[in-house]
Amino acid sequence: MEKAAYNSPTGPLMTPEEFVSESKRNQETGKKFAYCPMCDERVAPYGVHSTVVKSRFDHPDRAEGADPLDDCELSNRSGRLGGISIDDLDLAQGKRVRERFYEPDTLRLAYAFCHRMCGQGALPRAKFIEMLQRADKKKIWCYVDIELFVIPYILLTFENFTGRRKKDGMEFDFYFALIKPGAADFRTYWTRPEDCRIEKRFCRTHVPFNNDDNPYPVSEAALLAKVGNADWIKDSFLREIIRAA
Repeated sequence: MEKAAYNSPTGPLMTPEEFVSESKRNQETGKKFAYCPMCDERVAPYGVHSTVVKSRFDHPDRAEGADPLDDCELSNRSGRLGGISIDDLDLAQGKRVRERFYEPDTLRLAYAFCHRMCGQGALPRAKFIEMLQRADKKKIWCYVDIELFVIPYILLTFENFTGRRKKDGMEFDFYFALIKPGAADFRTYWTRPEDCRIEKRFCRTHVPFNNDDNPYPVSEAALLAKVGNADWIKDSFLREIIRAA
């Protein structure tokens, strides 16, 4: 992570060099800490005086037994989103985007899309609620200028799912990963969605599914095409999701 918040999760953003310099200048008022503005955890500067590695802030090691899917996206450890940076965040817009997403028609489309992408029986209500709770933890509403149609795609990367083969009923686990051009920044998912895809992969081998529509396009038109008719999702169901999330 290239920048962190100085001495509180809402403090001014600084590079590792700026943080070390500012901490020394204010050391008489006590030890200073750097914080990740996304997950609010303390992070540590690394490589400030190195001539070999680029300086950065590192998140603490994952606690034993912790779910890797709960990792902060700024730690860049999951590999499912393709590398978000601190400059991709706009914390002030988060509340507005979240409110728009939770409007019934938008939430209905989001659930319908995720349901179709996962397949029959692979997305129970409880798992979708967990995806939304993880979205709050990861502050996805704060991604700069994010478009609403991209949010369901991102939600799919926040869970592992279990499917069942039709021929013999055998279960298998799978996940989704977003793919963008290698050198492109994170905002490419909504500024140049035509260059991006979402891919369904087996958890055990990380091999993509061999389906005609995998990987699937990232766009509002592709989302609507996958959803089709979402009238089967009742308002009462959406209200239950909102209350639980």
